[in-house]
Amino acid sequence: MQTQQTLSKSDLLELVAKINLLANLEKDENLSLILSGASLSIQDYLFLKSKQNIN
Repeated sequence: MQTQQTLSKSDLLELVAKINLLANLEKDENLSLILSGASLSIQDYLFLKSKQNIN
């Protein structure tokens, strides 16, 4: 049985902050770029979600 858990906006913003911290600390440039990309994807999602809520 699967359960679905939704993350709140504040949870996602906290996740973005943690990912950005890891990306800045990471010595491996490729991994740092992957982490930065993940962070940007979450930020894009939050932006689109906020635009959706306005309309």
